[in-house]
Amino acid sequence: RDTNPGTLAAPWKTIQKAANSAKAGDNVFVRAGIYKEKVQINVSGTATAPITFANYKSEKPVIDLTGVTPGSDLSAMIRIPSRSYVTVKGFELRNFRTTDESRVPVGILVDGACKGVKLIGNKIHHIEQNNAVEGNFDANAHGIAVYGTSATAVDGLVIDANEVSFLRLGASEAIAINGNVTNFTVSKNSVHDCNNIGIDVIGYEGTNSNRSLDRARNGLIVANTVYNIDSSKNPAYGGSFTSGGGALAAAGIYVDGGTNVVIERNQILGCNYGVELASEWADGKTDLITVRDN
Repeated sequence: RDTNPGTLAAPWKTIQKAANSAKAGDNVFVRAGIYKEKVQINVSGTATAPITFANYKSEKPVIDLTGVTPGSDLSAMIRIPSRSYVTVKGFELRNFRTTDESRVPVGILVDGACKGVKLIGNKIHHIEQNNAVEGNFDANAHGIAVYGTSATAVDGLVIDANEVSFLRLGASEAIAINGNVTNFTVSKNSVHDCNNIGIDVIGYEGTNSNRSLDRARNGLIVANTVYNIDSSKNPAYGGSFTSGGGALAAAGIYVDGGTNVVIERNQILGCNYGVELASEWADGKTDLITVRDN
């Protein structure tokens, strides 16, 4: 019952109740079970008193949206919109699918102006854009998406020790850092068995309306394992989900319009490209990228 006091003996029924009610310094522990709800975190912590949403002890809370239709545009299982000092840890997110190009299913979405957000030790799988129209770059999905849409950057983001796997992504990426995002770390994640790019640092897509702020920057991509990233069975690249035949265009790690990023000590195998540095924008460059010890 969401009228309960939220104690161990009388817990709340939904994760959303906690996402509306937690205060700075709170630890929200989610018990084992399968939750069929989309969650929007509407609370913020502080630098000295963050809010943590985490699994209880060794229990495994699962958000499973089998049969739930994603909303229009970006539609997340867990969304953190313009909130700060929030940690999401130890969840399994699975089974969020569409065939509609106007809907973009996402496991975890961080957007707006956020500071000190941490995504740690989550398992995200079977997020699927199942639009089968060949060459359709309007069909998309993400495992983790960070969209810096505000004049204030997404700052101090940490994406650590997550497993992001078995995704059908259309023209998009398993982990996307896009727009006005600075001082980020993507570390020790396992990204595998996806039909498009593994980890992408992006600029100039129009994510932020201010062109000078519209590029992810000042980041570290370190000690990730990325494997089986292959677009041959991706309809966006001319392939069939079953028989393949599409272009081999997917990088394990990609920087497209980002700046001042270090990519080091990652293990990348079984991908169409290992590390790709490029810019898809005539008026926007990729620069100041260091690639070492991978």
